[in-house]
Amino acid sequence: MTDLIDWLMGLGYRGAALCLGVSGLSLAGFLGSWNNGVFLALPLGIAVLFGLLGLLLLSKGNSLKRVKIPPPSTYTAALGARVRAYPQPFHFCTRCLVFCEYAACESCDRTLDVLSVRDERDLNTLMAAIEV
Repeated sequence: MTDLIDWLMGLGYRGAALCLGVSGLSLAGFLGSWNNGVFLALPLGIAVLFGLLGLLLLSKGNSLKRVKIPPPSTYTAALGARVRAYPQPFHFCTRCLVFCEYAACESCDRTLDVLSVRDERDLNTLMAAIEV
């Protein structure tokens, strides 16, 4: 199954269109499969499976990607001096030890480790977090 997903992801939007097409045909088969009051559930299962797979491919597989979080960086006295001298307000990632333009780190793509420094109290909190 993983090989099928990798192959379809390699096709990009064509793979998503293929999955949604198979889903539509299976759904049409499900709706037309009434046989003396009994219907076959297999076409419905195929329709749901390929429909979800098509939507996954349309999202470009973002829900399957694992986030690679870099290991924490080490603190130096020079970094501490640079943080204290940096003009406020600013954002700082406590994992990567870098200044951030927004409240999300560009290096690790996380928001949890980014602290917003607006005043001296926030700066003291940041220094306590990174000096560990």
